[in-house]
Amino acid sequence: MRTFGDAGPWLLGLLALAALAYAIGIARLWRNAGAGRGIRRGEALRFALGWLVLAIALASPLDALADRLFCAHMVQHELLMTVAAPLFVLGRPLEAWAWAMPAGFLRALAALARAHPVRGAWSLITEPVPAWSLQAIALWAWHAPVLFDAALGSEAVHVAQHACFLGSALLLWWSVLGRGSRRPDGASIAG
Repeated sequence: MRTFGDAGPWLLGLLALAALAYAIGIARLWRNAGAGRGIRRGEALRFALGWLVLAIALASPLDALADRLFCAHMVQHELLMTVAAPLFVLGRPLEAWAWAMPAGFLRALAALARAHPVRGAWSLITEPVPAWSLQAIALWAWHAPVLFDAALGSEAVHVAQHACFLGSALLLWWSVLGRGSRRPDGASIAG
């Protein structure tokens, strides 16, 4: 049975990078604004819980079990879409990661986020109906026999499946939980 250390080095690296960038961002934000300000402690806890659920789903013995048992396979997907994704949205990683970035890179990224095509696309895909539609399409498409079998037979396709499930779930949960307060460029939407 696979253990945490048996997960691919790329996965462990991405998990570590996400956590490290969040921690650096929180430390910088709280050093400038005061502890618990900007991103509250509860939001940081939600991010940590989402990260832990993601690690359990993808880098624990559950991942190996999911290769053999359909029920474990479905638990893994549900953890990604209905537990980790909303916790991440509530943990506000975009703001924390922004604080972790070098100033020049952040300015370039903010300019890109403000560009009309990017802003328009983001607004479209984070509306509730399009976000729900993308999640539904992801679920239906990946459970079509040809794609389902491909994901079982190829680690790369399986990774793409997980990324698609998590990414579409993040958009869906953003449309439900995160839309009213923040844009991807960090500016407030609520007026």
